[in-house]
Amino acid sequence: MLSVDDISAASKAPFSNAEFNKSIAARGVSSSELICLPPSAGWFGPNEEGKRVVKVHCFSNQGTPNFYMRPIEGLVMTVDLDTLEVLKFSDTGRDIPIPKSTDTDYRYTAQKKEPQMEPLNPISIEQPKGPSFRLEDGHIVNWANWVFHLKADHRAGLVISRVMVRDSENGELRDVMYKGFASEFFVPYMDLDESWYFKSYMDAGEFGLGISALPLVPLNDCPRHSYYMDGIFATPDGNPFVQPNMICLFERYAGDISWRHSEGLLTDFQIREARSKITLVARMAASVGNYDYIFDWEFQTDGLINVKVGLSGMLMVKGSPHQSLHQVPNQDAMSGPLISENVIGVVHDHFITFHLDMDIDGANNSFLNVNLVKERSLPGESPRKS
Repeated sequence: MLSVDDISAASKAPFSNAEFNKSIAARGVSSSELICLPPSAGWFGPNEEGKRVVKVHCFSNQGTPNFYMRPIEGLVMTVDLDTLEVLKFSDTGRDIPIPKSTDTDYRYTAQKKEPQMEPLNPISIEQPKGPSFRLEDGHIVNWANWVFHLKADHRAGLVISRVMVRDSENGELRDVMYKGFASEFFVPYMDLDESWYFKSYMDAGEFGLGISALPLVPLNDCPRHSYYMDGIFATPDGNPFVQPNMICLFERYAGDISWRHSEGLLTDFQIREARSKITLVARMAASVGNYDYIFDWEFQTDGLINVKVGLSGMLMVKGSPHQSLHQVPNQDAMSGPLISENVIGVVHDHFITFHLDMDIDGANNSFLNVNLVKERSLPGESPRKS
């Protein structure tokens, strides 16, 4: 895993390289406006065997804090993390302009255009008696018919363990899951260029979802009456530090129905029964470079656990010499759509894997995969054919 010290040192390494400084000077870019990032390099042959290397690429933050929209295209340095030496210098985009900064600032205070929608009135969910969940020792959560352990982890982010549900017949706690967490987040970009082919990131293993989790914003990231949990981690030299408000715990009610039935066929009376759907959510948001990942572990009173992952943030874009599609000679060869002048949104994917150690009524159980298969009825067996 890359440490904060690794990232900081590798980001500064190119500025001591003569070829790099010559290249940015030729582009008319000042070093003071550059933001350089050292994403992982993957493994593409024995030349880098036994070395800890990253690929450093840079952006311009002139005129906008959203530097991801202003890549210095084609300029990539391979840096040895142990020696901080630039092992390889590649500059294939000297003729590609840096995209404009116009309208790229995503901050609310920077929005100049009037929203093309009617304003929304505030919505507030009140809990006069406070939340229904309670915590023991700061980590053991008790809510409705659920009991589980919740903690922060520097790699996996949010870890749920020792999950038990209360039996509706006898009230005894029954094992459900020993441990569950996000194991890996694989993000490959579909571009073969010299400055893009290596972009196939392992966001959990290489950057750490917990280390990348910044404090949650009350009322925007998490609703009123949320409980916040800090993450306690260690720096590479062993010093502890606190990642504040890393996880929030709250009850969700969105007007959904948990169960209902109406009966109008009884002679003397009618039945109208409905139950509101209230769930418990443990949430964490990790900001890994340009992407923000929102993880929700949602517990339902009917015994279901839903794990939801949301993606937000910024695109990782590629600089292009073209301002419109009419200038592109072969659109089929593009690695993504032209989303604005000189900007390509490179096609990519996000694959997430989970570690789920299920203990359904104990450790002696196995996964069963059930599929529906169409079967034809026998002749004369039924008016139905299948």
